[in-house]
Amino acid sequence: MSKLLSNVNLVEIKVGGMNEVSFDFLNTFDGQYLKTIVCKNVVKLRYENIGKDPFAYFIGEVYSKKLSFEETDEAFKYFNFGFGNPSYGEVFLVSIEGGEIDIDVLCESFSFKHNYEP
Repeated sequence: MSKLLSNVNLVEIKVGGMNEVSFDFLNTFDGQYLKTIVCKNVVKLRYENIGKDPFAYFIGEVYSKKLSFEETDEAFKYFNFGFGNPSYGEVFLVSIEGGEIDIDVLCESFSFKHNYEP
C-alpha cells in the first residue's frame, strides 16, 4: 500500500456522474484546503460511520494500492460484488481510515486535484 495522506481532515464527499466520487481534505494544522482525491469509474464504495458529529472528520491515513488480478477477485468477494473478476482493467483500492469513519473505494483510476471546487 502507498500512503497518500496522513493526519488530515475529511471535510466533504461529493458524488458525481459516471461513477465518480471525490473526497476533499483540509490541513489539520491551519484548516486550509489541502487537496481532493477523485476516484473515477467506481466499482464499489464501502462507507462506515460510527460517529454522530458533522464533518470534518480526522483521518489518520489514506492509502492506495493497485490490485493484482487475484487481489481484485478477492476484493470483489470481500465487498460482496459478485464472484470472479469481471472484465475490468486496472483496479485500485483507496482506503480512508479515521477514528469514526472508514471508507474503501474500488475504482479503475484515481487522481489528485490541488484546487478547491465547491
